[in-house]
Amino acid sequence: MNSNTIVTYYRGDSYSKEFTIIDEETGNNINITGYTLTMSVDKLKTPVDGTTEVFESPGTIVDALNGVVSFTPSGIDNDIPEGSYYYRIKMILGVTVRTAIRDKYNII
Repeated sequence: MNSNTIVTYYRGDSYSKEFTIIDEETGNNINITGYTLTMSVDKLKTPVDGTTEVFESPGTIVDALNGVVSFTPSGIDNDIPEGSYYYRIKMILGVTVRTAIRDKYNII
């Protein structure tokens, strides 16, 4: 849905970052009212299962109508070796899961 959304933290940082969920086809912000959003960070770009997941962080909806969500990984979550990982923001509604944003997650 979104492109060029590389995330970079210093090791151990724990501040929030906001994302706006945008529909790729229309370019409009997606109304995320009623959704649960999570960010999972993984060692692999396209993991086949959860065994390479480093952590998962719950999202806080900032502005549902305009698709704005923030994530605040804990200092423990980000206390991982320096390097490049991959994250995926998931929109969950009932049993439906939709990938909203996917990109690199760097620890420096």
